[in-house]
Amino acid sequence: MPTLLEVLKDPNYQNANLATKRAIFDKYSVQDENYTSANEATKAAIRQKFGVGGGLSPFPEPIAPKEDLDSSILDIPVSLGRGAVQGVRFIADAFGADNPVSNALRGTEDYLADLMSAQAKADSKEIGRIMKEAEDKGVGDQLVAAVKALSIAPVDLLTQALGTAAPTIVGGLAGLALKGGATAATAIGSGIGAGMGAGVVKSTIYDAVEDALLEAGEKPEVAKAKAEEAQEYTGDNWGSILAGTALGGLAGVTGIEKNILGRFAAKQAAKETAEQTVAKEAAEQSILGAAAREAVPEAAQAGQEQLAANLALQGEIDPRTNLPFDVPTFRGVAGQAALEGLLGAGLGAGVEVAGRVTERPEPAPPSTEEEREAFERELTPEEQLKAQLARQQAGEQALEGISKP
Repeated sequence: MPTLLEVLKDPNYQNANLATKRAIFDKYSVQDENYTSANEATKAAIRQKFGVGGGLSPFPEPIAPKEDLDSSILDIPVSLGRGAVQGVRFIADAFGADNPVSNALRGTEDYLADLMSAQAKADSKEIGRIMKEAEDKGVGDQLVAAVKALSIAPVDLLTQALGTAAPTIVGGLAGLALKGGATAATAIGSGIGAGMGAGVVKSTIYDAVEDALLEAGEKPEVAKAKAEEAQEYTGDNWGSILAGTALGGLAGVTGIEKNILGRFAAKQAAKETAEQTVAKEAAEQSILGAAAREAVPEAAQAGQEQLAANLALQGEIDPRTNLPFDVPTFRGVAGQAALEGLLGAGLGAGVEVAGRVTERPEPAPPSTEEEREAFERELTPEEQLKAQLARQQAGEQALEGISKP
């Protein structure tokens, strides 16, 4: 009879819909002593971990079975929404990776993940497999794995990454709406980015420690307690959390957030020359520069998050050996950094191109009679008639102005 941990790792379970997951979990959980002997809070946390809810998710059931929907059409908006929810959760995680708000948001993420098409789920599983197999190999193999993983589902990965940036962008736009200009938008973006950076590292540490301890046979309540301790600001991993906070603050003002907010700020600050100059920096960068500005901080963050998880595990005792977990310091760091860096490059370049297209200036009106005639020859008969009427109306208005005393 498989244990709950073995059930969690089973691909058939991972790719099942929510109703099937609940049926499987209910079947095997009653036979697992670690679950049946746990208190209600721990049971709820275990159910949350297995993606079957802990009474916290605002979406306990999908609206309709996916078999009745062509859900592949919904993958892009669902992935975007999932990324936005994840971004908000990272902020909540800054106040504790297992707080009620974070758990509720995790439940929402699970719900949205369950709405993804079967192909998208299979792609996600394959990406995980590729990255997992390469994490203990050399840097070159990890870089190759990152490129291969990105090629599996680039659209899903990019849209989720874009969604994750939503809290920072929305916060910056709020600063602009309050007439704070580029300075306020930058300050708010940096603050939200710093909070997200702290939250994602705390969440990464929590999940890594809890998963490793559960896999080693530790009781769920003990694994949960140790994971909570590991992600505390005052714990042994404070340095990793501080580094994540700093990188998050930097990422909030250097990547696509700066690009998007800079374009809005440039329009708002038309009469404020100094702020307008700062705000237009994002709009004037090259496409390659935009890609680099998003890729570098994303790669640094991803690598640091993986490093934080490895260092946290080295500080925990494996109950099977009574020795610290034997985890290489740089396991998977290069691969995660490369994957997120590639995503960042694609996202940065894409946002820059989109911004240029939407801000393409209108052609200057003809200034001479020859230019006007050449311009009108390119118009359709209907457009030519409108142009003639406009000139006639302009002439009448001019005469009317002259005739007035």
